[in-house]
Amino acid sequence: MNDAIILASRTVFAYPSMEHQRRHGPRGYTGYRAYKPWLRDEFAFQCVYCLSRERWCPNGHEEFAVDHTIPQAAAPDEACDYDNLVYACQSCNRNRQNTELPIDPGECRWPRI
Repeated sequence: MNDAIILASRTVFAYPSMEHQRRHGPRGYTGYRAYKPWLRDEFAFQCVYCLSRERWCPNGHEEFAVDHTIPQAAAPDEACDYDNLVYACQSCNRNRQNTELPIDPGECRWPRI
């Protein structure tokens, strides 16, 4: 295999080695979807689980969603808490639906389901 391709694949799928420190902290939105522009930037326009990038998708950010690390059903009072929200592709979001994460995806790699 071409060395450039190997190097590129290692770079593209390089998961963070350190815990993610939130850069933004918007508050006051009444609907969690309103945080999507903030989360897009927060998580570098990629899914926190599989690291798919918006630019790889034909419809860009339309194929991504706001996901709750603690499901709304388990913690309805945290539905609009920015620290409980992450940016995820619709596939990962759908596969993880109503499942509480045992870890925070900002702390380490979370494999695609």
